[in-house]
Amino acid sequence: CSPIASIEPGTHLLLDTDPAPEHLYLGDLVVYELPTGEVSYARISPPPASEPGTVRTGEGYWLLGDNPTCPVPDSRAHGTFPLEAIAARVLFPLRF
Repeated sequence: CSPIASIEPGTHLLLDTDPAPEHLYLGDLVVYELPTGEVSYARISPPPASEPGTVRTGEGYWLLGDNPTCPVPDSRAHGTFPLEAIAARVLFPLRF
């Protein structure tokens, strides 16, 4: 089960493990840590009721999975995630 519909289970991900805020954009796929310590991945999405093109609020980033058949605990359940919760930005999916 993959929280992102375009990433099949077993796909290797090439990661930037030190993403700077100025390199995080809407639609980017990121690996993040949940408050429970679990790690997942989702896309950076516009926060609810924000101006078009808004990447983050003062509290953090709005992260959403896009695969309805694989629910993931994302911002719909946990709200915004601070930059410190983002462990990596996915640069490229690798399929072998």
